Amino acid sequence: MGFQTISGIFVAHKSLGTANEFTLRQPNGPVQVLCDTAIPPMREDDIIVVILWGGKVIAITNLATGTEFHYRTTAPAGPYRRKEITVTHLLLLAIVLGAFGYFAFTAGAFSQMKYIHGGEGAMLLLGVICYLILMTWIFRSSIVDWHNARVDRQVQDRIRAACVNSSLWDIETEGSN
Repeated sequence: MGFQTISGIFVAHKSLGTANEFTLRQPNGPVQVLCDTAIPPMREDDIIVVILWGGKVIAITNLATGTEFHYRTTAPAGPYRRKEITVTHLLLLAIVLGAFGYFAFTAGAFSQMKYIHGGEGAMLLLGVICYLILMTWIFRSSIVDWHNARVDRQVQDRIRAACVNSSLWDIETEGSN
């Protein structure tokens, strides 16, 4: 899955219950776009840029009015990650903390037993891995923020690239002649 950019001249809008569908005119023909939620105001002949992720709309930009709507579609349907901590996260944290305590105790036990060699290094390594997992979980909020900011930057780059696309301006000038 990845990003897909659709840009064109706004033609028509129709509402299907709670979903909104609109048509964009492109050089290769009209394109229907279906959005699950509200869409920004659009007038006929406005230049519209739509960013999709796996078929779901995550951003709509009206270049004529400067209106930009972002839809924070979270994983697995979208590219954004959730900041909330769920029960699954807490269970995984409990497992990691239990494993961390076990590996620390076992490494200490191996270091006290003089006749068994080689086990303390493995136990210390596993303890360090558990510690790194724990630190990643503690800083999870920052990691999610960095990821979501990177996705926002990619969306903005795609919108900027669509603004410079000369084929849209060709459609607009053909329609006005």
